[in-house]
Amino acid sequence: MLFQVIPIKQNDRFVEAYNEAVQKAGATRLTDVTISERWWWGYVINGYIFKVEGTAVTNK
Repeated sequence: MLFQVIPIKQNDRFVEAYNEAVQKAGATRLTDVTISERWWWGYVINGYIFKVEGTAVTNK
């Protein structure tokens, strides 16, 4: 969060979460993707939880 107002690095968080989900499933891609995000603010730090869920698909 830039200046506690402007969200930054949103795309990076999505790409990292998507790649982690694909890797954990041992697949090549996901279908029926659902994205959820939670933000929290503290006095000194901001926290972000980005979650990607979907159906894992592999090539035959």
